[in-house]
Amino acid sequence: GFDFVDAMAKEGDKPLFKQRMRDFRAQVKTSVRALNSFSRPWVLKDPRLSILSKPWLAELDLPACILLYRNPVESAYRFLAYNLPGNAFTVKEWAAVWEEYTYRSIEACLSARAPIMLVSYTEFTLRPTSALLNLYREMMTVGIDMRQIKKPTKARVTRSLGNQWGKNRLKFDMVEPFLEPLEEVVLSARGRSIWNALQDGCVSCLESQFPRWNSQKWETQSKSMTSRHSQ
Repeated sequence: GFDFVDAMAKEGDKPLFKQRMRDFRAQVKTSVRALNSFSRPWVLKDPRLSILSKPWLAELDLPACILLYRNPVESAYRFLAYNLPGNAFTVKEWAAVWEEYTYRSIEACLSARAPIMLVSYTEFTLRPTSALLNLYREMMTVGIDMRQIKKPTKARVTRSLGNQWGKNRLKFDMVEPFLEPLEEVVLSARGRSIWNALQDGCVSCLESQFPRWNSQKWETQSKSMTSRHSQ
């Protein structure tokens, strides 16, 4: 019941926005209660979380964010498949969508003082077992209870992905040389800053894009989360 236009609008831009946000928050509370009644930790994955993260994170007592990031130019060309006749975005416009989604995701996680774990789409595509093992270790480091989560192994990952990873490797090798030159043309200054920080795996660099959330408060919350999860 909450669409893309609603989520991208600012309060006051649309007469029904505030009411629909209240309704959405009520639905989130109901969903969180239901998920918490099972076991923890639980994972929620939905592309719309990029613009609807704040209501979800506000209802969680120990949130953590896993951000799978992809090259914005590659993403923009991929998004062209979603164009409709008479309602088509250019590559530059789709890159702006990537930027807004990514910005809002990071902003929501920082505002909730949630640890951010970065996963490169390229690394996951080319070396899935290594990428998942690194994520597994990082989840343990921030204090997530991993007792019910099986450690990734090459056999388990291969069984889950099949030979898709081989096709992805070939696909990336074909397009990779063309991506970097287009980044300067397609991305805004903010988009380039965010993308550079993501490539460097630098969470503190991301924080510099969001002056309202300083790293000291984020680190305090991260340590608190680790302590509470280990109790």
